[in-house]
Amino acid sequence: MTASSAAVSQSEPAAFIPLAGRFQARLKELRKARGWSLAKLEAESGIGHSILGRYEKVSEPNPTLEHLVALQQVFDLASLEEFFGEVTYPTGRALLKSTRPG
Repeated sequence: MTASSAAVSQSEPAAFIPLAGRFQARLKELRKARGWSLAKLEAESGIGHSILGRYEKVSEPNPTLEHLVALQQVFDLASLEEFFGEVTYPTGRALLKSTRPG
């Protein structure tokens, strides 16, 4: 761990969720909201069952852009911003913020 990453880790507020954790939680939330199993999501998205399971379980999922776009389309989201919601660094600066009204 570098000195700069240690400084960021120590200054993170409790509510800060890394992007990887947000991806895991949102993927599971969207899947369960539809009442889908991983097998159903596999059939709808074309992404393998084992990959989807890994995305929901490993601490650092690393989805490809192709998979992110496929999931965005399967869940009828207008953008990847809708998938992740607003992502803010501990400094308060937004990384992703929806520009859509409402």
